[in-house]
Amino acid sequence: MKKALILVSLMFILLFMSCEEDTNENGKPAGYTITSPYSNVNWATDGQFKTALHVHTTASDGSGTLPVMVEEHYRQDFDVLAITDHNYGPGRSDAQALPVTKDWVSHNRPPYEIPLTQQRNEEVQSGAERDDRGMLPIPNTSEILFAAQEEINTFFFHHEIASPLSAGEPAVRNVLAQVRDAGGIAQLNHPGRSTGGAVFGTPGILASNNPVWINYYTSLFHDFPVMVGMEIINRRDEDSASDRILWDNILKEIIPRGERNVWGFSNTDAHSSSYDRVSSSFNMFVMPENNMENVKSTMINGNFYAVARVARHELGNTINTPRSGPFPTITNIAITGNESMDAVITITAEHYDVIKWISNGVEFAEGGSITLNNYADDIGSYIRANIIGTGGIVFTQPFIVTK
Repeated sequence: MKKALILVSLMFILLFMSCEEDTNENGKPAGYTITSPYSNVNWATDGQFKTALHVHTTASDGSGTLPVMVEEHYRQDFDVLAITDHNYGPGRSDAQALPVTKDWVSHNRPPYEIPLTQQRNEEVQSGAERDDRGMLPIPNTSEILFAAQEEINTFFFHHEIASPLSAGEPAVRNVLAQVRDAGGIAQLNHPGRSTGGAVFGTPGILASNNPVWINYYTSLFHDFPVMVGMEIINRRDEDSASDRILWDNILKEIIPRGERNVWGFSNTDAHSSSYDRVSSSFNMFVMPENNMENVKSTMINGNFYAVARVARHELGNTINTPRSGPFPTITNIAITGNESMDAVITITAEHYDVIKWISNGVEFAEGGSITLNNYADDIGSYIRANIIGTGGIVFTQPFIVTK
């Protein structure tokens, strides 16, 4: 009888401990809270818009004139285009140089640049020859050039910054403060040029794991939320081979503080109008309508995914062998069982072969759906997915995970 009572008591203790493990400090069921950058996306009704956010013309160091670059992006079915010539503002030596405002016509360009005519500008924006699907210019865009390798894209920011700026953290912080105060948006460009992460292989990996660089960029993102993200793909992965590693390291540092997310952008940094230079990398904005308000909110909220034809670590191809054909396309992202032990993220896509899940910089699972509790030891403060197909790779934005 005494042994039976002891056994029953042990069973009650174990049951009590089990209940304790399955509840949080408020007595509610324990589990995973998933914060999705796509929570306000309606995949059934929203459109997907091909977006170029880093493009140069002969107004800076590009080889194509403004009309050439606009027309080539228009021909290759882009829906949103940012011309980001270096330090393109009144601070340039030619005082008449102004950043692109609402269009691509002559009064927004220096006198030596060939403009679009007003008629062609209106045709491009209204979608002539494209079934009324126009291409939208992002206003007041520029790539701020520093004396070192660091460069920052700015959007919705009419600046007066001369070129080149001095190197170093104070100069970068000064620019970001100006962007913040003006209500603009910034994006960190090709950090691998500064860190050494542009190099493919072991040296680039080591550079992107360097705590000095991780802490530096984490500090910038922490102090300036106006810098919404960073390039994880630049050109044909020529200056960004290990920048996804740096991205993961930054995410590991900044998300656990409960502060913010950092979006990953894929940009061509196109300096010429050749086909592979224009379409090797881009972003797909998921929006109800292609207008300026939605473009800005999409950049801030991360309602987009990044696409690349070359990703040397993930695809194993080289800068001279971009993939072709249909690229992977996300058609739905669903979260079920949120705030429970049964939380599941499911990605539905087309034109893909495999979906790989990453946390803390490590691939830990494959498949269209992932049940978080099955990988409790592998999941840190975020999850993101790589969707790989014969036509390229898609990078989702990170899902914040709170256990």
